[in-house]
Amino acid sequence: MLSAIALCVVVSATQQQATLEERNVYVGTYLSDVSDFALKEGHFKADLRVWVKWRGEPVVPEITFENLAELDSKDEMGFEHDGAWHSAQWRVQGTFRGDFPVHSFPFDTQTLPVVIGLEDTDGILIPDLGASGMSPQFSITGWSYEPFFQARTDVKRFGSDLGSIPHEGKSARLRRATFLVEMHRPFGPYLLKFALPLALILLMALLALFLPGDRIDVRSAMGITALLACIAFHYTQADTLPDVTYLVAADKLFLGAYVFITGTFLCSVASFRISLHNADSARKLDRFGIWALPVVALLNAGMLVADALESTYRAPPPMVEPKPSQPLLRVASANVDSVHAPGGPSRRTQLVVRGSDGIMRPAIVEEAPAMTNSMVRLLPDGGMIVRWRLREGAKWSDGRKISTKDLEYSINVGHDPLRKRIVAVDDRTVDVTYSERHGEYLNGLTLFPANDKPIGDGGADALNRLVNGKELASAAPYLTGDLVKGQKLTLVRNETYAGPRPVFEKVELLQKTPEEAAAALLAKELDVISSLTPDSYELLKGKPGVRIFEQPGEQLWVLMPNLNSPPWDSLEARRALLNAIDRDGLVKELAPMPARVASGWRDLPRKKVPASDFSLNGLTVKLHMGPQRSKSATNAIILEKLRADLAKAGVTLEVEEHEQLWQFAQKDFDGLILVGRSTDEPSRFMGAKFIEGRYRLDLVNAEHFDRAMVDEYERYVSTLYDERRDQLETVLQHMWFDRLPVLPLVLTSRLAAVREELSGPDWGNADSIWWNVDQWSLSQ
Repeated sequence: MLSAIALCVVVSATQQQATLEERNVYVGTYLSDVSDFALKEGHFKADLRVWVKWRGEPVVPEITFENLAELDSKDEMGFEHDGAWHSAQWRVQGTFRGDFPVHSFPFDTQTLPVVIGLEDTDGILIPDLGASGMSPQFSITGWSYEPFFQARTDVKRFGSDLGSIPHEGKSARLRRATFLVEMHRPFGPYLLKFALPLALILLMALLALFLPGDRIDVRSAMGITALLACIAFHYTQADTLPDVTYLVAADKLFLGAYVFITGTFLCSVASFRISLHNADSARKLDRFGIWALPVVALLNAGMLVADALESTYRAPPPMVEPKPSQPLLRVASANVDSVHAPGGPSRRTQLVVRGSDGIMRPAIVEEAPAMTNSMVRLLPDGGMIVRWRLREGAKWSDGRKISTKDLEYSINVGHDPLRKRIVAVDDRTVDVTYSERHGEYLNGLTLFPANDKPIGDGGADALNRLVNGKELASAAPYLTGDLVKGQKLTLVRNETYAGPRPVFEKVELLQKTPEEAAAALLAKELDVISSLTPDSYELLKGKPGVRIFEQPGEQLWVLMPNLNSPPWDSLEARRALLNAIDRDGLVKELAPMPARVASGWRDLPRKKVPASDFSLNGLTVKLHMGPQRSKSATNAIILEKLRADLAKAGVTLEVEEHEQLWQFAQKDFDGLILVGRSTDEPSRFMGAKFIEGRYRLDLVNAEHFDRAMVDEYERYVSTLYDERRDQLETVLQHMWFDRLPVLPLVLTSRLAAVREELSGPDWGNADSIWWNVDQWSLSQ
């Protein structure tokens, strides 16, 4: 019995340790004050607030301060939690060490570091850079700084297990997050305190050349005085610096001063000797020295100062060696009747794209804004600044340079009352200021060339159609080419693409039925099917030479009612309708395609729909839906099941098909809409008011989107942490299901299939399988 208990304890401890190792620990700091910055001793005093946030077990991460020389105090400021989301805060005061190079003194920039460590077994340490900040004024003089942190992370590996028993014999690892504050010496005061005295000393030495050549006694006395003054001044400057083995910029300036003074000495001696025989030649030599010595000195000093003031070189992103070109990638499309044919890579220009790991990656910008980098700044008033910096040399497909005017235009395409300012920092950088903090502001947007084309209420959708129709330039990997209606649409490689050159010269979208597409893929006459139907999935599943990609639960199929008119303005009517649909039977009809009964837009535990006394018998309902491309299409299968189930409840369906179904849904309509949409934008399913081209999720809209829903949605979109967002999203979905603004039917997987020889496709958590199409290639 005791051994069994001991085994359970060990297993439990092991499981908890595994959980700790996998958790993300966000660490942030607010620097309240810096004092006693001693450059010579290499330390400074700091007063700071530190916090950690994490999701999971309420075990506080044991962080350490790796460059702490002396701890004055560490006070616990609180421990907070909301479900599985936790936060712990401390106030720390102490002396911190730093490495302060003085190569460029007195034109140097110093970096004050705060290094926080976490044992590798306690989690993954991530700097909470966006929420971190500092006081606008410190208790130190003679330095200026921007009140923003820079941060970096690294892993320190020890050649020892540091005495650990669970990890005995393994090298310990410490994850470190370093917060950096850049301090600059004000150039003006140092120009007066350093350059002016030195210039006066050199001027005194130069004045000796204005005296007659035969006054060697006075001239030499002036030179010696200047030399002694220069040496004394040099020593007073050096005394403020640490003992270093290299020459700092000031040393080089003083060496130049010594050479200058020596030059005046040599000129004086030569002039004296020449004046004994030829006074005119001596005066000419003095005049030459008066002009030549200052000019040479100024040129050398200017070069030295320019070198010292030169900003830190920022290396461009490493060039990716382009892969050899391949002629053609063949893709199945359900309908090729226009340049907007579905199924292929997007021709939209994205600032960032979500990778298969769920992390945003830069596309047309240098860096994707995130809470862990300096592209996001949280403001004291509760707002935030998001910075977008274009890639160097980024161009549109027509050869024009992409500019900040294009960025500003694209940002303004979507009206957002929370957006306060757009400031062009330089010709490639824009800062966007928002009055509130929303995680969606980090997800990027579609970039369009600035233009004056009328788009009405169409917004970005209208501009995307212009891009597809070649009326607007693009900077995507592929551009619209030739169209043969009903047969194929050719996309051509964008030769001005800012990223790695796409491998395929062309992408052909070929019109195929699901069965034709599956047969063509098996015969290697096709390379990609980006969307599988249940029938094509059954034909391809388990077949050799084919890889199938699945995104579980990423497509939500719903019935969208008109909530402004009876009977669907009644919650009881909506509940009665949902109870009349056999959603378990619908899942079976969709087999073998993976599907689950939906209780939210994510894969949540099944919830029971409350019973309703509302009678549906005798109702005739219009059902709007997209075109049925084939009998095996998902919407066609769902329609037939709805007809059968609702007929049992006495409901008659009148079906109308629409090409642009989602645009139709944004207008006033009669009846219901059957639609399946990606779950990456849950705002579509809230039943919120649609005003000026956007859903107003800040406004109450009847009982289905009441004040409680508005407030909870605000909490959900305001968090900037993925773990916190997941937690709040679960709460929001439960509230959503209780109100039923739309009727959730099933969650279906997004399925795609490719030839086994095609390398590069990796769906994972990306929004589209095409996110890295520029890296795809076929093995020969």
